[in-house]
Amino acid sequence: MSDNTFRIYVACLAAYNNGIHHGKWIDVGDDINALQAEIDDILRTSPYPNVTRLKAKCNCCEGTWIQTTHDHNALVCPECDEKWNNEIEDNEIEVIEGFRSSEEYAIHDYEGISGLSEHESLEALVKIADLLEEHGDAFRAIFSYHSDVERCESLLTDGYLGEFEKVEDYAYDLVNDCGMLDGMPENLRYYFDYESFARDMDLNGDINAIEHEGMFYIFDGHL
Repeated sequence: MSDNTFRIYVACLAAYNNGIHHGKWIDVGDDINALQAEIDDILRTSPYPNVTRLKAKCNCCEGTWIQTTHDHNALVCPECDEKWNNEIEDNEIEVIEGFRSSEEYAIHDYEGISGLSEHESLEALVKIADLLEEHGDAFRAIFSYHSDVERCESLLTDGYLGEFEKVEDYAYDLVNDCGMLDGMPENLRYYFDYESFARDMDLNGDINAIEHEGMFYIFDGHL
């Protein structure tokens, strides 16, 4: 597994609630349809299916539609939006053979990132995979601080200032790149306290220094 590979363990909740572990690890990439297909396969092979695919006729417009549901009362005609009429006998609904499935899943474990919700959206999962591939540990650091994926992407794009072993290393680069000590005698520059300067920037909100696995990831604190 590469350093930035992102995997989730998806479990069928109907099976889990019945004391059975039914699920599998899925590698998350940039294809949301492939991710959905993997999850559908888990639910379709569940030992505790709780939905069927039904075919019914609409009393209002006489249209026929197919819908996946576990509740007849949830049927709604796609043509006229008419809801299921309870006066229609159940035998007028045809259960399409060969299709049974469970309907709910949860993310019970993950690799490559921490702090995910059990019910993270597929869109967010694919975006996380993309940001991990592009930014690696910088994304892991900011995601541990801001769990909002869109916010993290914005900060990485517009506010990421770099990776450093110590926050004062960033302060040193900033002071010298901006020429803050220009004009000061060379023998006095050695007395400048980069550690205190870095601490003040962090405390004042000028920067946001996030530690992750022994490194500091610096972000613009004004964003």
